[in-house]
Amino acid sequence: MTASSADSRQDTASGRTGEREAPLGAGPEARQQRGSRTRSLLSPDESWWWNGRRWVPARTEDGLWAWNGSRWRTAAELEGKPAEVLAGALIALADERRTEAGAILAARAAEWQPEGEIRHLVRRAEEIATRLQQTQEGLTSAPNRRMLGRRSAVAADSHALEAERETLTAQQRTLHAQIGRLAPHPTVKEADDGLAAARILEERSTLLTSALEQVQKAEGVQAEAQATARRELAAMEEARLEAIRRAEKGLEDARSGRDAALAEARDRFRSTLSTGMGDLEVGLGQLYLHSRVLRTPSGSLPTAGLIAAEGTAATLWRSHRELLSGLVVLELPETASFLTALVTGSDTLFVLFKNSTGAALWMCPTGQEVAARRFLVALREQARQADAGSDQSEARAREAEQTLEALGRDRSSVEAAEKELARVKADQELQAAIERARRNLEQAGNPISQLVAARKKVEEEVSRLLTPPEPLTPRQS
Repeated sequence: MTASSADSRQDTASGRTGEREAPLGAGPEARQQRGSRTRSLLSPDESWWWNGRRWVPARTEDGLWAWNGSRWRTAAELEGKPAEVLAGALIALADERRTEAGAILAARAAEWQPEGEIRHLVRRAEEIATRLQQTQEGLTSAPNRRMLGRRSAVAADSHALEAERETLTAQQRTLHAQIGRLAPHPTVKEADDGLAAARILEERSTLLTSALEQVQKAEGVQAEAQATARRELAAMEEARLEAIRRAEKGLEDARSGRDAALAEARDRFRSTLSTGMGDLEVGLGQLYLHSRVLRTPSGSLPTAGLIAAEGTAATLWRSHRELLSGLVVLELPETASFLTALVTGSDTLFVLFKNSTGAALWMCPTGQEVAARRFLVALREQARQADAGSDQSEARAREAEQTLEALGRDRSSVEAAEKELARVKADQELQAAIERARRNLEQAGNPISQLVAARKKVEEEVSRLLTPPEPLTPRQS
């Protein structure tokens, strides 16, 4: 409660004595009558009030409240100010009281006879007061001098005197504050009262500041608890995210590992099927016999299972009519020579190469018959060797194929990683820990008992500070 908020109560108390202030709409006579009555009950300095029997103090001991004849008024605007501002305002009022007391002591030094350091300050204050009086006299005489025609010089002097007076006033105020701070007790009653009020104001400011410090300390404790709860929640959430990231990484590794294994199996299977031509063993014209492949003008044939039949066109036709008919349909270059030799009955040597993958026809150039037969001997030997290793090659190919098929069907590692990721995402224990940490954070946001008590203490101090004293009531003589 402040002075303004307590007006109704104060008016009620003073109204019982018939001393209400005249309303704003009342005429001049009513206001003059009320003003005269108030002045007659208050001492000239408004420090005392006549209650009908005796003079009673019209100001509180701390000087914060003043009785105006009908209600208490605060010496400063304090209503609605934060507690921190109120604490500072009390200190400012205390400094003001000391400065006022210092001014009284400086003016009435003869009554209390200062000594030592404070005596020097009082003398300095007296000197400044004398100089201020002189500057005031100079400013007062300036209008008379302007009438004599010295306007420019007088204006310059006035400005200088004004500046000097401002400087001297500031110095005088500083000296008065120092005197009030160093003054012994007792000195002069009016000054002692002001210094006592300053001490009370400081004590109240100290109480309020102490309560505010307790609030700040409790807020720090709660802030630390909130920070701890926030860190715990972040740690729980991060733990879950890290578990999910590990599970996702495991799934990614499982997929990439399976893909790599499949790629390796495909390469191995492909290598069993494509063994290459092998080393060149022998050549004849456009025939080239490699360890694994026979290259002819019309194409290549694997040496494994390769059969070579030699003879004239007629001989070969009788033995391999169906196969040669198929080659003739293809209109290969050799078949044209073969048909000519077959029709004319030529004794030109031809060689028919065949296996399970295809067939090829070759015409031996004239004069190369012996070389051709040696070539065929080498070919049959190489085919025999290729046949001997074909079983092993086929076994390796079947094994590689089976491995590839098994890997293609097997997704167990990927499925296990997928299940692990799903399990981590749905982990009830992790989610429960996060929920507990979240509740702890919410609870940490509720004011702790120390903070509630500290804030209540601040509210009590502010209320005590802004609550006016009981109204003064007149007494019957």
